[in-house]
Amino acid sequence: MCSLALFAACCNVPGAPETKNKKNIRLVSYNVGAFHKSGHSTISMIADMLGEMQADVVGIQEVDSCTTRTGKVDQLDSLCTYLGGWCGKYGDAMPYKGGKYGVSVLAKPEYTVLATDVLHLPKGTGNEPRAVAVVEYEDFVFASTHIDFGEANIPHAEYLLSQFK
Repeated sequence: MCSLALFAACCNVPGAPETKNKKNIRLVSYNVGAFHKSGHSTISMIADMLGEMQADVVGIQEVDSCTTRTGKVDQLDSLCTYLGGWCGKYGDAMPYKGGKYGVSVLAKPEYTVLATDVLHLPKGTGNEPRAVAVVEYEDFVFASTHIDFGEANIPHAEYLLSQFK
C-alpha cells in the first residue's frame, strides 16, 4: 500500500491521480552495511555511486550514528555533506556501541521537507529492533525501513500497511 501511494504520486500510473509536478524522480534504496563492510569507510564510494545513478531521493539501511564501531562518525551527516548539502532524516532503531543504529532517508537540496517521522516496528522475540524513517515532501512521501528477515517480517508488513492506509 505504501509503495503504491509512493509510485502513484511519482509516476504515470494508469488511474493514478494527476499530480501538479510531473517531474520524474529517481528513487533509490540501498543497504549500506554501516558503510563499513570492507573494513574501511565506504561513504565516498557510495556517494559517488548515487551521483552516477542520478538519484534524487535515497532510503538507506544499516546506518550508524556516532558508534565506536565506525569511529563515532555521524554517517548520515557525512554522506549528506559529501553529496553537496543533501538533507537527511535518521530513524534510530536501537542504541548500539555508544551511538545508534538505524535507517535514513535523504534527498537533494531542491526537495522541500514538509514533515518527518520515525516509526518503531513491533519487536519480535529474539529479533533486533527495527524502525522506519518517513519523510513527506511536497509531492510524495518516502519511507525507508529494514524489515526483519525472520518471524517478525509479516507483523512488520502488517504494521506498515496499517500506518500508511
